[in-house]
Order: sequence, then structure tokens, then C-alpha cells
Amino acid sequence: MKRKFFAITRMPLAIMSTGTALLLLFLVSATAEAHGTHGLSGAWDRLNPDQSNPTPEHEVLVCGGNERWHCRYDKHPEPRLGFETPPDSTSGRFRGQNITSEWVCPSWFPSDICDKATFVAGGVMDLVLSDGEDLIVDQELILTEDDGNQVLYVYWVDQFACPWYRSFSEALAANPFPTPFNGKDWPLQDCLVAPQS
Repeated sequence: MKRKFFAITRMPLAIMSTGTALLLLFLVSATAEAHGTHGLSGAWDRLNPDQSNPTPEHEVLVCGGNERWHCRYDKHPEPRLGFETPPDSTSGRFRGQNITSEWVCPSWFPSDICDKATFVAGGVMDLVLSDGEDLIVDQELILTEDDGNQVLYVYWVDQFACPWYRSFSEALAANPFPTPFNGKDWPLQDCLVAPQS
């Protein structure tokens, strides 16, 4: 008798638990959409091809927030790819807010960035360079989306904008080069540079 009772009560509990989980998932998605997160939260990866560095670099930006946005910037070692290990110790913190409704796409940006922008956070990045110097930069984080594929452009206002991806494998695929790095065959430069006035 006890077994039947427990079996009968477990079924409705399982259905209620599943229903509750689905409802919570829906509410979290609706809340994120209402706050305009549009997928900015989480980790973003970049292949930095700047030849002033000893090797290419794996840069990482981890973001979160709703009304206020914050991101942490650093670099990850990639010894299997022949990158400098440990990488340059530059690190930083971005803080900003949603400026999507008032954002104006710079006239020199390609139209595909302007047309596909779904969310923009504007603020400042406080960097601590590897030599200990501080650098404060006005930045805009421009999230673009095309058929479900997201690319984040980190825009150093009036200077340049560089693409970031949801994984480092995506970043490598977007800018392929022979690996492990041989010291001479660099990835192509992929940042957009503001015209000089």
C-alpha cells in the first residue's frame, strides 16, 4: 500500500517540477529581454594579431549585468598554439550602461555592423598595463547578430573596433593562420580603424 501511495504522489510532483522549471526558464528569458541583455552576458574571446606583441594573443572578456554592465578583461595562455606563455599581464575592468536607444553608428563603420547591432553598452575600460601603468579608455560594446550568430565589436571610441566571438575556436576560424605559431605567419589584422582627420 505504501509503495502505491509513493508511486502515485511522485508522478504529479515530477510533472509540477518540470512545469515549474519551464516557467522559470521562460521568466528568466523574458526578464533578460526586457532588460536588454540580448546575449552580452558571458565570455567573449578574441585572437589578437597585433604584431607589436611577441606572438598572437588569446584575449578574454567576461561580461554581466542588466541596468549597469561590467566586464573583466585578461589574456589566456595558449602554449599548444605557440603563443607567449605566460601572456602579457595587461588586465582591465569595463563598467557602463545600456545606450542602445541613443547610440549612433559611426559613419565609417561598415553598414553590416550598423544594421545588425542589437545592443550597445557604453562606458569606460580601466586597464592596468603590463608595465603597471593605468589607461582609461572610452568604450562601446556593440553586439551584432546575424541568423543567430553573434559577434561583439569592442569599440575604443574614435580609435578602432575589433571583433570578439563566443569561443576561441570561433575566433581562430574567423582569422585562420598556421598553428602552432611559427614566428612569421601572423593572422591578418581584423580591427576597423577610424579614419585620421
